[in-house]
Amino acid sequence: MKKAGFQIVNIKMMDTALFASVHNVIGAVEASSSAGKYDGVRYGHRASNAGNWNEMYLKSRGESFGTLIKSYFFQGAYFQFENYAAFENACRIRGRLLDETMQAFTHVDWMASSDMYESFSFTAPASVTGLPALQLPGIALSGNTDFGLQITGPPLSDPGLLSLGVSLEKKQKGGPAK
Repeated sequence: MKKAGFQIVNIKMMDTALFASVHNVIGAVEASSSAGKYDGVRYGHRASNAGNWNEMYLKSRGESFGTLIKSYFFQGAYFQFENYAAFENACRIRGRLLDETMQAFTHVDWMASSDMYESFSFTAPASVTGLPALQLPGIALSGNTDFGLQITGPPLSDPGLLSLGVSLEKKQKGGPAK
């Protein structure tokens, strides 16, 4: 990135470890809540050979979703109905993480991370904050390109972020960065 003409500034964010936890709780609740409409009556797959409406509903949901998705829905239902305080706490933490991220944008134009998160959690900060982000596979801040580079921008920076991504890809392939 330095070769492409970027000034690198290290930013210390205190609560980055919380992004994955907040994403898990809020994501599960949102998924569980949204999946309720896929009942096999108006939306989604409808199982055949059901003896009655209730059986059709249970069979349709059972056939439509795999074990991983079902466990995610159950986790969401747990936070909605049994431990709502944990969901509320995750929402408060989400607000604090967004504030901390927005504060970082007072010092930099873009935030790039590489090697920082494990697999899917690499995108958790963008998912939690709702900020535009771009994943560039095979490009990294350090030597590890396994997860690539994620660049996050401030609100409404999507066009500039995409332009930056194209520029970095060209530089990676040996062309001039613009």
